Amino acid sequence: MKKLLVLFLICFPLINVAQDSKQTEVDSLLTAKAEKLYFKDQKWRRTLTSLVSSNCETRTSANSSPNSKKGKIAHRLFFNDLINITDEQNTKELIALTTQYGFPGMNRLGNKHPVYIVFVHSDETFFPEIIRLVQKEHTLGNMTEWEKDHILWHVERKREGYWLQPNKPVWFGTDEDIMNYFLK
Repeated sequence: MKKLLVLFLICFPLINVAQDSKQTEVDSLLTAKAEKLYFKDQKWRRTLTSLVSSNCETRTSANSSPNSKKGKIAHRLFFNDLINITDEQNTKELIALTTQYGFPGMNRLGNKHPVYIVFVHSDETFFPEIIRLVQKEHTLGNMTEWEKDHILWHVERKREGYWLQPNKPVWFGTDEDIMNYFLK
């Protein structure tokens, strides 16, 4: 019996070290993937903003439409050909990551890149899955209250067509609605 106890006392710390090492590997993987998703999400949005700014477009807010015809065309092309495609790929990847490992939130991983923005930019077709995951991950402690609220706020505003209401900001709505708005 003493030998069994000694063996247990020797092996137990080794098991904990192996588990900690495995969790560190998963966290490193999640951090790298979260950063990649965040930068992919921002790449074309920031490029578009730079292009519009460099052409001296005046805008009423950071998210409102450009004023010139060239700006509207560039915006349409970027959304149709680049941003919407990237948003769909990113959303699918973040859903898969979250399902497998849990949400790679900023507090959980000590990450400075707000990967939750991928869910904010998602298309309506993903909303039921996103809502389910967000509620689950918040309950598990993988997502902060702020991340959860920010995602759900955007999901609800897009569903309501919030930006179409009088005296409301223009930057909410589905990407298709926004595209139609820019092409008027």
